[in-house]
Amino acid sequence: MKRASFILSLIIALFSSVPIQAAPLWDSTPDQRTSILEAARSEFHIPGLAAAIITADNKTWEGVSGYADLKQQDPVDAATLFSIGSITKTFVATLTLKLIEYGLLTLDDTVGTWLPDLPYPANHTVNPSITIRQLLNHTSGIASYTERLIPWLVLAVDAEHQWTHDEVVRLMGPPKFNPGESWSYSNSNYYLLGMILEKASGKAIVQLLHEELFNLLGLETTFLDAAEPVPFPIAKGYQYVFGRTLLDPLSVHRTGTYSYAWTAGALVSRPADVARFLHELFAGHVIASNSLDTMLDTVPTKMEQTEYGLGIMKYESSSYGTIWMHGGMINGYTAAVWHVPAAQSTIAVTANLSGCNVDAVIERLLDAIY
Repeated sequence: MKRASFILSLIIALFSSVPIQAAPLWDSTPDQRTSILEAARSEFHIPGLAAAIITADNKTWEGVSGYADLKQQDPVDAATLFSIGSITKTFVATLTLKLIEYGLLTLDDTVGTWLPDLPYPANHTVNPSITIRQLLNHTSGIASYTERLIPWLVLAVDAEHQWTHDEVVRLMGPPKFNPGESWSYSNSNYYLLGMILEKASGKAIVQLLHEELFNLLGLETTFLDAAEPVPFPIAKGYQYVFGRTLLDPLSVHRTGTYSYAWTAGALVSRPADVARFLHELFAGHVIASNSLDTMLDTVPTKMEQTEYGLGIMKYESSSYGTIWMHGGMINGYTAAVWHVPAAQSTIAVTANLSGCNVDAVIERLLDAIY
């Protein structure tokens, strides 16, 4: 989540012309793949990188490069966690579809039905007729609360401030358009979704994520930061400013940022978990096939060759055809995950630097193994 705006972080990479193989070919060695991480880390001034690849035959490769803590020279290893920012949204969208399968809510349910008593001014700025589908695919028109300056001033004074739902919802300003009339990425959509899921299920969002997703898939190193204890080391996050790599203090004092991000972007994980989640989702092991079809029903965005489904983005590349993806950026971290149906593989990369081009790293790994 950037200080000024927790925006869509996905950077669309340029694709070189590489023939698509019918099945994965491990043409590169583990050392060659690690060399790709080393080279990218140097090129993009990234302190630490981690990556995971899962192929059609369910082989998994994990690679790391660099440091989790520059000052202490602590290396990144396979157990190091990174913040994954807005990739959280793909998890939350999947969870929403599972609750719909259980009959607890529907895509046509409205915000007004589930959250009738939003605090002022949200009771005037959030249209009660907005549907859950419109929250999921960013066609609600709700302005993103992270575009406001006030919360960042609060965090500058008190980085450990524990944000309440009322405090965050009050930051949701005037709408950008009427529901369904356009598309605009907004963290407000997924914060409200978190509130709706808790109300519909009668359970805390942390409990839902663990019961319905993490436990199901064996994701033992994925947590909703600031909402639950994180028992594994998290890499420190950095900013690259005027040729210097600087520690981002909000990556150390985490309560404020991550209680603020919550279901819009507070997950911490490692690439192996992130890749496993998306790989199993597309294998049909998480939600029913009709639910997955619904998730992949996209709407146009304002980005070239890119559409948005329910918590997931579709990009049409000249080299690999359709790529399903999501990215995330939050103070001191960048992450991305791609599922490439033509290659029957999933790749996730995490970095402890804001705004770095992790999509280019994924592209290079993809080119190397096929």
